[in-house]
Amino acid sequence: VTEKGLVFTWGGNKHAQLGLSGIPAEGTNTPTQITVAQMAEVSCGYCHTLARNTEGSVFAWGSNEFGQLGTPQQPIASVSDGTESMVVQQPTE
Repeated sequence: VTEKGLVFTWGGNKHAQLGLSGIPAEGTNTPTQITVAQMAEVSCGYCHTLARNTEGSVFAWGSNEFGQLGTPQQPIASVSDGTESMVVQQPTE
């Protein structure tokens, strides 16, 4: 996360963990900006990513094989290769 809240991602994308559409499973070595709301924090797991924006919304994308996206274990949406795409979860009180 940059000082301005921008997020850049790169690496493998087999499980859509980069949060970018149009990136093949082998991924990219070029840092590419994710165009979502201004972020405050980002945390990366093995095949998933979580981010919290400055308004408190939590974003999760990538593999959900073990429920790590905080949603039921079935895919929320699919991209062309059948992996999950970005989902948005609001904090629960």
